Amino acid sequence: MLNTDPTAMNSTLRSIVNNRSFWTNVEYLVKILEPAKNAVKCVEYVSTTMADVFLVLIQMAAAIKALPIEESEDLREF
Repeated sequence: MLNTDPTAMNSTLRSIVNNRSFWTNVEYLVKILEPAKNAVKCVEYVSTTMADVFLVLIQMAAAIKALPIEESEDLREF
C-alpha cells in the first residue's frame, strides 16, 4: 500500500515505522503485556483463586526483569 500510495502515511509516521528500534520495543511490550492478558483472563474464571492471580503476576514480573536494562530505558520514552 505504501509503495503504491506514498501519501497514505505522513513522513513522521513512516520514519517511526521504518525504525528498527521501534519494532524491537514493540516486541518487548508484547513480552510484558502477554502475562497481563493472561492475568485478566485468569481473573475472569469463577474458579480462580488469589494464588492463581499471584502466579500470573510473578510471570509478568519475570518478563519485565528479563528485559535488557538499556532497552527498558528506551521504553520509558513511550
